Amino acid sequence: MSKTSMITMMCLLVLLSLSGCTGKTGIIRLNTDPPGAAYYVDGVERGTTPAEFEWDLKKPILLEVRKEGYHPEQELLNAAWVWYQESRGNYGTVRVGGATKKWTVTINRKLKAAPQ
Repeated sequence: MSKTSMITMMCLLVLLSLSGCTGKTGIIRLNTDPPGAAYYVDGVERGTTPAEFEWDLKKPILLEVRKEGYHPEQELLNAAWVWYQESRGNYGTVRVGGATKKWTVTINRKLKAAPQ
């Protein structure tokens, strides 16, 4: 991990600690290109993208995205995943504040077409 990434991650952790939001429920915003993919949380279908759902950072979840004609994708989301992805700039932004005082992670996924 680069020095800049490490500094970014440390600043984010300090910000979340000071705001009192660590370990609380936050919001995942899930977008796919193309939209309309089914998404599953721990194997249970929850709807289609674009979507927004709450997640307790203390409880890891398996997030799956499926759309006919595209390769399915899955990823384990946990606290370390949030901090790492934010530090790499891979999945949108983590923001803390606003009226709800919840953190927010935006996940943007470009689905890969499956061969016919």
